[in-house]
Amino acid sequence: MVEKAWLTAMAAVLGVSEACHRHEAPDAVREVAPLASTIASATSSASADPSPTATPTTSTSSTSTSQLRIGAGAGTGGVRASCGATTNNTSKPTVQINTTIESGVADDDRIIAALRSRFRACANQGLAQDPNMVGRVVVYVNIAANGSVIDTSNSRIIGISQSVADCMIATIKRAQFVPSRPRHVSVTIVQTQQ
Repeated sequence: MVEKAWLTAMAAVLGVSEACHRHEAPDAVREVAPLASTIASATSSASADPSPTATPTTSTSSTSTSQLRIGAGAGTGGVRASCGATTNNTSKPTVQINTTIESGVADDDRIIAALRSRFRACANQGLAQDPNMVGRVVVYVNIAANGSVIDTSNSRIIGISQSVADCMIATIKRAQFVPSRPRHVSVTIVQTQQ
């Protein structure tokens, strides 16, 4: 009798669990409620041990899943069912990029600031190898009178992998600055995490 009652309950549980996943929990819980008296009488006549608790869960492939809990009702011998949300703490760190430029002309800082999203993309590639990577790159840039980058030199890399630094430096080499006097500027890219 006990086995039959719980087998019946488990069949209903599978349906309720699926309903939890579809956010239809209230109707699903009402559907399983009529089994309360059957399970209560079966378990009370069989033994004084608490009724077993089943906790089927839906797929955990997504970050947020629905979970069904069904077990003996406290003090009543009945059945209670409820849906709850469980969240996997799989969030990735957020990269923060700050930039400064020295010895430039008006608008050089604006050009470098506009490259931050590309610097961030370089940093995100590096996080795949080292999730804790933080640091800075200092790049000396030789800019022609027409605003194009002639070359870069004497780069200093602190705490950041060579591949990430190379990606950031390549981004600077492709930049187009405002036409003005020929100049040598120092660009500092600081990578942090939030």
